[in-house]
Amino acid sequence: MQICEHFGLQDMPFTRHISPDDTFPSGQFEECIARLDFIVAQRSFGVLTGEVGAGKSTALRKLRHSLNPSTHRFLYLARSSLTPRDLYRELLGQLGVQPPWLKADAQRLFDEKVLELRRQNDVLPVVVTDEAHLWDTEMLEEIRFLTNFGVDAASPLALIVCGQPELKDRLKFQRYAAIRQRVEVWFHLEGMNRQETESYIGHHIQVAGGQSGIFTEAAVDRIYRDTQGIPRRINNRCRAALLDAYTKDRRIIEEANIQRVLADFAVDAELAD
Repeated sequence: MQICEHFGLQDMPFTRHISPDDTFPSGQFEECIARLDFIVAQRSFGVLTGEVGAGKSTALRKLRHSLNPSTHRFLYLARSSLTPRDLYRELLGQLGVQPPWLKADAQRLFDEKVLELRRQNDVLPVVVTDEAHLWDTEMLEEIRFLTNFGVDAASPLALIVCGQPELKDRLKFQRYAAIRQRVEVWFHLEGMNRQETESYIGHHIQVAGGQSGIFTEAAVDRIYRDTQGIPRRINNRCRAALLDAYTKDRRIIEEANIQRVLADFAVDAELAD
């Protein structure tokens, strides 16, 4: 790719396809991973929230990558329109089981398969649901039944429910008190600070095979002020800035490049409105 050659890179940086082993270890991100690991180890119920692009999906990919498939079964659902019946039917489908049509039958069969995995195969299902901030009340209230395995001293599964900040706000309502009481781990993933933002940019350049110094301090300052350290926003601005500099035959990203990029993003936002 010509743009990579222009900057002395082997691969295009700032993409979502970065290996889980190469994710940038910001303080917030490492704490998030530690909380997720704890949820799995303790077979507990946790809630993960964060702004759009803060790194929730990246953290979940890293968690999945770290799990031994012979001892864990990672079950992931990311549907905003999920219903209780869909929940159990999709979970059974990921377990390789033909789901029954009725919700009560699907729930009963899922419970049986989870207990079978734990007792006969010593495999821990790790259930991860995303987009939960968009769920309706019926679906949110159904979550507590996923932890209803009273016959065991410990839960036979680990449950991680993810969503945007509105999820945590919704769960504060009194009608969801029964759910809150079951949550053992809460974590909100925020943006990186200025120093971490600079290190994050340098890290992505290095992973792509490049040398540090492509982005000036002033450029990083402008990126941080605009993105507040949210990784996805940083990626979008940095990719666009590389393209802007390439078209002008520049090998250093300066504040002027970022200003032009931000003007383009502002126009896109206006058109979207």
